[in-house]
Amino acid sequence: MADIFSSLATLGFPQILLWLLTFAVVYGVLSHVGEKGMPKSNAARAIISMVAAFMVLFGTPAALITVMTKMSASLILVVVALLIMIVFLEVLGVKFSREVETIGLDKEGRPVKTKTPVNVSLFEKYMLEFGVILLLLVVYIFFASGGADLIGMPRLYFNQQTIATLAFFGVIIAAIMWMIKGK
Repeated sequence: MADIFSSLATLGFPQILLWLLTFAVVYGVLSHVGEKGMPKSNAARAIISMVAAFMVLFGTPAALITVMTKMSASLILVVVALLIMIVFLEVLGVKFSREVETIGLDKEGRPVKTKTPVNVSLFEKYMLEFGVILLLLVVYIFFASGGADLIGMPRLYFNQQTIATLAFFGVIIAAIMWMIKGK
């Protein structure tokens, strides 16, 4: 019992965030799962969520909390950088044209497909590409934060030559995909 109280006394910001995340996920799942077998009372759902959050908090190794802290700090930086880039692009008024297929009616009342150009932002036009880049950034942040140690993988060390080679191949793959998509 004394161990629990000493653990509670040493809680820091990362542990509080982990507790809140666990509580929110469990409470959300309990609230949206079918009514069969689930408590109907919000108080009962909250108590179940609190107990589950404390169980996760006390069962989580310190190494995981350290990795999550590093990852969250890096991901916040990435999100802030993306928001700044979006603001600058919107302020500059950078727009791209994309064809949207619409279905209208001709003079005789038959459906006709027409393609009309629409101005969209850079992110709307290249949504898939930005999604892939964000996914790669998240994977990189995971490994840079020490996530490889958590899953039992050996840590990968990249020097400048390795990064330059990977970037070169990345540009080549992006160019090939762009050429294929253009056709």
